[in-house]
Amino acid sequence: MEDEFDVVLINYTLNYILPAARPALFKRLAHALKPGGTLICAAITRVGAVAADTKSKEVWIENAFKKIKTASFDLPLSDDDLLKLLHFGGESRVYRRQLRPTLDEIKNCITGAGLQLAEETKTSRERDMKADGMRPVELEPSVILSAQRPL
Repeated sequence: MEDEFDVVLINYTLNYILPAARPALFKRLAHALKPGGTLICAAITRVGAVAADTKSKEVWIENAFKKIKTASFDLPLSDDDLLKLLHFGGESRVYRRQLRPTLDEIKNCITGAGLQLAEETKTSRERDMKADGMRPVELEPSVILSAQRPL
């Protein structure tokens, strides 16, 4: 798929993609754009470093793996594939926050893919946090970037 799309949208999904895989993703998206095409990227961002929370992730994966293996499921997955699947699903909120990119990381992925940054809008995204019947709102820093594939 090359030179097919006028616009490609990434809408609040970067935090589900491992940081090491993001540069290759942006390169594929850049190649999918027609010359002069636009990439729009909306993302929840993090500011600075987040303390590593590998323990909660490891504990979550270990507990989920044990529950699945002791249940009477006949899954067509190897143990390695099951562990990979668990890696991407349902980890702790703190672990998921570690996967949020910084603004600079997104910009580096965009320019590293050969795209030219066009516009940047910093904003905050409201996230509903239902708790005790109340609806407090957490404002999460986010950004909307647009970039162009050179002609």
